[in-house]
Amino acid sequence: MSIKLVKEEIGRFISGTESEIFCISGKWGVGKTYSWNYFLKSAKDAERIGLKRYAYVSLFGLKSLNELKYALYEATKPVEKIGEDPEWEDFELKNTGETFLRRTRLVISRLSQLPIVQGYIGLTESILFYFVGKQLICIDDLERAGNGLDVMDVFGLISFLKEQRHCKVVLLLNKDEIDKEQRAVFDKQFEKVIDEDLQFSPTPQEAADIVFPQPEGIKKDLHRHCLTLGVINIRVIKKIEKIAFRLEEILKDKYADLLYQAIHSSTLFAWSKYQKDKEPPPFDFLTNISRLLGLFLDKEKATADDQRWKALMAEYKFGNVDDFDLVIYDAVQSGIFDKDVLLAAAEKQRQGVTKNKQEQVIHDTWDLYHGSFDDNESGVMDQIFKVSLENIKVISPSNLEGTISTLKEFDRKKEAAELIKKYIDERGSEKELFDLKNDHFSRNIKDPDILREFGKKRAEFVDNRNPADVLETMVMNRGWSLEDEELIDKLSTDDFYKIFKGEKGDRMHRVIRGALQLNRKESDASKELGSISERAVKALEKIAGESRLNARRVAAQGIKLKD
Repeated sequence: MSIKLVKEEIGRFISGTESEIFCISGKWGVGKTYSWNYFLKSAKDAERIGLKRYAYVSLFGLKSLNELKYALYEATKPVEKIGEDPEWEDFELKNTGETFLRRTRLVISRLSQLPIVQGYIGLTESILFYFVGKQLICIDDLERAGNGLDVMDVFGLISFLKEQRHCKVVLLLNKDEIDKEQRAVFDKQFEKVIDEDLQFSPTPQEAADIVFPQPEGIKKDLHRHCLTLGVINIRVIKKIEKIAFRLEEILKDKYADLLYQAIHSSTLFAWSKYQKDKEPPPFDFLTNISRLLGLFLDKEKATADDQRWKALMAEYKFGNVDDFDLVIYDAVQSGIFDKDVLLAAAEKQRQGVTKNKQEQVIHDTWDLYHGSFDDNESGVMDQIFKVSLENIKVISPSNLEGTISTLKEFDRKKEAAELIKKYIDERGSEKELFDLKNDHFSRNIKDPDILREFGKKRAEFVDNRNPADVLETMVMNRGWSLEDEELIDKLSTDDFYKIFKGEKGDRMHRVIRGALQLNRKESDASKELGSISERAVKALEKIAGESRLNARRVAAQGIKLKD
């Protein structure tokens, strides 16, 4: 049912005074509660609520009928207070013995611990429940009621509220999640008790309109982003909105020009995190679509989801994850928005390459590639090559591979080789670009020409760090980079011998541990001299052969020495 019809039916229900039981059913997160509260508040502001009192109760965790009865009493308030926090003054009992009843409830609560009065535990709830009547009531989360509160009991109570207490009751629930053991009872009682049942299933447009009815500022962007992604879970949209407001608060004063990217990316990341199904793409997919908007996914390995996500990201105009995005992603995942970290990332983004330019390159190519069925292969390939050359400074290694793959696929090997050479010539000073295995976004690159040329370039960089310092840091940080490993891989057995002999105390132990944990075997040095750890062991064996005391010392490092 459309939201327009749902709104009309809810309005009719709220404005009347005749006793009635109304149900709004839908999946978790689609916004049943949010929409009910929104339409209720609108009716209150327009003075179109037929009854004078209102109560909202969630059954989540309630374990008995008495708990429900008391919750209804406690939640009851004048309709004028809808949308406001409840206050004790709202209760009509203030001038009719409230103090007496409070004290009575306290006394009964304490007396109920005595065996002789165990049969009277529900007395307080029953007394207070007497004051519930002739009012509008919303009962939410029937499917999440606690053990002890059965479906039959709930239906019996709401039927009583309608027939005997002249109430209008709305039930908000997810039928699909009703306990299997109570399903038969639910279906039978539902048919008997419910006067009208509305299925709440908003479209993306309706969901966005509910949360952002008159969007301005970043809400206008959020409305558009959620609509493009097709988000229908209103609970998720509210989480997206909260994250966006936090980012706006941090960035608006100094980095307003980066706010659009922050909101655009965080909307996607939050949807991916909070929508617990296969609708949104996972983060791993997002880090790989930077290959020119995912055009170059292996066609044989691409799943139906891959193809769907690829098309959605093209429509959303999301081409890659950059360093600024990565900081935003970490904040969304952890829920911690470190102002200093975000501002530092924003400053780096502003000083370096802006994502907008990079994405414009990618999307121009995407539009050219997919924009028609013209026989224009030559023109498309020429444009891809031309655009890539002109924007070499803003293309990531993974984007580069996507371009190279396409050029090769369409027999443009000469252009592919020229583009790789141009890339290395123009960006040769950016050492981190060529460390592919240590970069989250580039580690999956497989093109042999890129791997070969990048490897040559990486080998040109001279690492002047002290190997002993690196080995100690590896242990203290409990990890190492490819650059660290390549430096240590240059050491011979004699080099390790000199390093170990030159160290003392705790540092010596850390340096040795660092060397022993490296087991690299694929390098040329490892193939010729043995793995790093094997060379380190040989150095320690040499030290052990110098004296009986050193033999004991080396054995204490876990090295098995030959007799």
